[in-house]
Amino acid sequence: MVRKIVAVCMLLNKNNEVLLQKKTNDYKSWPGGVWSFFGRTIKKSETPKEAIIREIKEEINIDLKDSKLLKIQSVLHQQGLK
Repeated sequence: MVRKIVAVCMLLNKNNEVLLQKKTNDYKSWPGGVWSFFGRTIKKSETPKEAIIREIKEEINIDLKDSKLLKIQSVLHQQGLK
């Protein structure tokens, strides 16, 4: 089993509505059409918060300026859900 350290985040607006992303049908790690939080693998030189800021910029071109890191949790995930 390959171990990866990832960071994911939940984006909430002022009404506490959650923004999710829908994975494309050709996405490698998850079945196509799955809704998920934003985030991915943390690079060696990054903190979880830095990884989230980078991923949000890369994925939806938003600069997170007033972000709060609410919780860090370790989860073991087995890839290959297809």
